[in-house]
Amino acid sequence: QLYDTPSEEWDTAGDGPGGPPARESRLPRDDERPADEYDQPWEWKKDHISRAFAGDGSPERSPSLSRQLPRSPRPPGGPRPGCPPSPRHVDTSLPLEKQAWYHGPIGRAGAESLLALCREGSFLVRDCETSPDDYSLSLRSSQGFVHVKLTRTREQHFTLGRAGAAFPSVPAAVGHYTARALPVRGARHLSLLYPVAVQPL
Repeated sequence: QLYDTPSEEWDTAGDGPGGPPARESRLPRDDERPADEYDQPWEWKKDHISRAFAGDGSPERSPSLSRQLPRSPRPPGGPRPGCPPSPRHVDTSLPLEKQAWYHGPIGRAGAESLLALCREGSFLVRDCETSPDDYSLSLRSSQGFVHVKLTRTREQHFTLGRAGAAFPSVPAAVGHYTARALPVRGARHLSLLYPVAVQPL
């Protein structure tokens, strides 16, 4: 027989003089936790311990996966005002000078600065820097920026790039490619979805 004293007697023997120490006295002296918590199963305390190691003692749930994924960079005050949050219809009946996405004589660098914080598929039209009679389409793609010349033909039509179809006006060409993929290297999977409007000074 290994034990002479039944467990019931052992638990109460500490009350008398000379008996074994009570159960509470067998706890580690430096442990500040209450006795009830000391005897809790590991499964009950692992959530609290995990939060303690993470530096968060609050019982809030861990952030969801969508919050942990990196997001597209945005300006401090929110989306850039000229970048529409959803696709916009292009009114091809308006002349080019009346279109909000026509930015006039801005250069390539200026166009890229406007498109930098816009989403893929954002675009604007500007005057061509090398040909006064032509225009340039600047587009934001997943790889960066694409600049394509809108060339005026002898019949006073416009073609996009070298292999594009001819259109009677620049707005007609833009409207055509809002519903179709661009025939341009580096943007063949893209359409013109988000016209970047000129912002008032």
